Amino acid sequence: MVSKLNAAFYAKAGRELARLFDGRCRVYHLALRPLGPDGFCQSGGLGEQQENSGDAWPCHLAFLQQPPAGLTVDGCPVEARCRLFWPPELPELPPGSRLQVEQQGRVYDLVCSGLPVRYPTHWETELRLLPKRA
Repeated sequence: MVSKLNAAFYAKAGRELARLFDGRCRVYHLALRPLGPDGFCQSGGLGEQQENSGDAWPCHLAFLQQPPAGLTVDGCPVEARCRLFWPPELPELPPGSRLQVEQQGRVYDLVCSGLPVRYPTHWETELRLLPKRA
């Protein structure tokens, strides 16, 4: 009886939480190249970034501190930390995964910097912004 009540509660909470997923993210991962006959990675070492998900995932990106506006503190760049939330039926993001989130008209290039945590209603992990390339 209690487990049925818990399941109903988490199902309803998950539906309510899904209304907050106002962003879309495309996940990229670092794919390893196949091993050669000698047991080492073939020439070039690690593989290139490849898109992992065909469709954009619903998500919500929450900043723990504001993203940098090109400012530095004592000559060191300020780094923005943020958390990503996504539905529990989608797969886990391993640390080091790279992704691009579009939320409220802005696009962010991010890397997964922590282990994801799965709750009955959602996944959650910590991210950091990737530096822009020249």
